[in-house]
This record gives sequence, C-alpha cells and structure tokens, in this order.
Amino acid sequence: MNKFLFIILFGGLMNLNAEGNTKTDDELFNRAVELSKKLLIIDTHIDIPYRLKHHWEDISVKTSNGHFDYERATQGGLNAAFMSIYIPADLGESNEAFELADTLIDMVEYLTKTYPNKFAIAVSTEDVKNQLLSDRV
Repeated sequence: MNKFLFIILFGGLMNLNAEGNTKTDDELFNRAVELSKKLLIIDTHIDIPYRLKHHWEDISVKTSNGHFDYERATQGGLNAAFMSIYIPADLGESNEAFELADTLIDMVEYLTKTYPNKFAIAVSTEDVKNQLLSDRV
C-alpha cells in the first residue's frame, strides 16, 4: 500500500507541470501539503523506543535530537508510525535481549498512556482507520 500511495502522490505532483504550467515552489509545496492531508501516510520503521532508552526526551513536542517527534510527524502529514523494537544482534536470544524488548514495548505503551490525545496503539487495520478519525499518530 505504501508504494501505491507514493505513486499517487508522486504522480499527482508530476502532473502539476505536465501541461507546461509553471508553478512556483510555494504552489508545489502547498499542493503536496494538500495531498498529504487526503492520503494515508505510514512510516513503517521508527526507531524511537531504542533512542529514548538511551536519551529520554518528550517526543510529544518538537525535539532537537533525532528524526521523529509528534509535532514534525504531523506537520509532514504522517498518519501512522510503526514503532520498531530494535535489539542489537550481539544480544542474540539472551535474557538481556528479551528484557530489552520488554522495556521498549513498555516504553511505547507508556507513550500512549501519557499522551493519549497524540499516540495510540493499533493492532489491526480497523484500529488504524478508527484512530485516524480521532487525529492520532
């Protein structure tokens, strides 16, 4: 689905100048923002739990460290973020690996409980649809 959405978005932007119309950068940007509000945009790999384990900060507001926070995600049109639970390969299947995974999952759950108006957990496509109606990432 991500490829399909990307093709629609990319194709939509390319057609703006297809007939020789000259559009300014601002007009193209505004059209991209308009399209981003109409399409479902999902980022399927956000490493925020591992980052927060090593450097905690409030991602419900704009941050200066890292590539993800709620403010910038929503400004960019992101509708859903898949939080990755990264475990270093050198931990293998050790107890430490399982404990780290549990800690990172708990961290994601903590974010949804602390900022319920900004973050939610979806376990099905129906959850994603319902939560999009309530403006959550």
